[in-house]
Amino acid sequence: MATLEAELIRKRPRETEDESGRVVGGQRQKTAGNGRRNTKKFSPPRPDWMEMYDRLVAYKEKYHTAKVPAKFPEDPQLGIWADNQRHRCKDKDRVALLNDIDFAWEAKNTDDYWTDMYERLVAYKEKYNTAKVPAKFPEDPQLGNWANNQRHRCKDKYRVALLNDIGFIWDNRNTDAAWTEMYDRLVAYKETYDTARVPFKFPDDPKLGIWVDNQRHRCKDKHRVSLLNDVGFVWDTTSDTAWKEMYDRLVAYKEKYHTVKVPFKFREDPQLGNWANNQRHRCKNRDRVALLNDIGFVWDPKWTDMYDRLVAYKEKYETTLVPISWKGDPKLGLWVSHQRTRCNRKERVDLLNNIGFVWDVADYTWMKMYHRLVAYKEKYETTCVPKKCEEDPQLGLWVRRQRQYCKDEKRVDLLEDIDFVWNTKPRKSE
Repeated sequence: MATLEAELIRKRPRETEDESGRVVGGQRQKTAGNGRRNTKKFSPPRPDWMEMYDRLVAYKEKYHTAKVPAKFPEDPQLGIWADNQRHRCKDKDRVALLNDIDFAWEAKNTDDYWTDMYERLVAYKEKYNTAKVPAKFPEDPQLGNWANNQRHRCKDKYRVALLNDIGFIWDNRNTDAAWTEMYDRLVAYKETYDTARVPFKFPDDPKLGIWVDNQRHRCKDKHRVSLLNDVGFVWDTTSDTAWKEMYDRLVAYKEKYHTVKVPFKFREDPQLGNWANNQRHRCKNRDRVALLNDIGFVWDPKWTDMYDRLVAYKEKYETTLVPISWKGDPKLGLWVSHQRTRCNRKERVDLLNNIGFVWDVADYTWMKMYHRLVAYKEKYETTCVPKKCEEDPQLGLWVRRQRQYCKDEKRVDLLEDIDFVWNTKPRKSE
């Protein structure tokens, strides 16, 4: 038995401890408080701070910067460690060591950081004769990532100008072949519609509208600018010349179709429909508004359409009192009801008044019955309308209700003016 135990001890791997107290050369199985052995897998010890610092120093010697990308493919652990130092390192000695190698405590795009990256891009351009840095550039991974970010996030005019000065490629996919393909599609559009102003949301070719808009802001190549100018490219869509051109096309549309209500998706001139719709929301210039009003521009086509339907109703039924649940046009009845409570714009109020719009239905109905009572009195010389008046049953019922419920002073005065009989019961003899 003793011999067997000695043999087991001899075969057990020896365990030693280094200066920091870590176990080297074996795995100790700790026993939990309940007497069971801990069967968790052994995790290799994390590298100590100085080891990570040495790797950062090596990174700086290779890339001439201590700004390690958070996702550095060659050493992912170094990127994470460097980011942690920015938030957690408080030890004075360690801070001093990091400062000695110009550690970047602020990883955000401050002016200094942006300028540093820009200078590295300039150096890249001088070396490779291009500013198109691959996204995964092995010699400087951070530069490729930064250059790609500028394409989507750089909005500062000064920075944009600096990048343009070195021929920065804003759309990394826009090779000469791709650009020429889009240009050919623009030429085809011009031949079809006699203009190079493609709507931003052009349904037949959405990509073309976006590409045209991008050229206005980003195209700096002289040769490309010249090609665009050859097809009458519109660089500034807000200029007076551009606006007047669209206005003339609207005038021509009116002369042809006798209306300025251009469909939003007008196939003969898609840009005109889009432009007309934009004027309704964005046109604030008084001179332009006046010009549009001169040709009867429809600022709110939906409201105008409903108004035209009300005019047609008035011509047919000689009233603007549309029942709210009118089966002939249920939408019209609801719209008329909404105008009474929501219509506040003077020009709309004037249009409704011009066709005798009834704003207060209750007052209108009362006055209508009152005039029938006046006519009854002129004929019969009395306001005592029988309850069951064969000639006008509704009038008899209305008169009876006035005796019971009419309290409004103005209405009472109107009734008094025609000697309205409030009490029809005979007086008792004394």
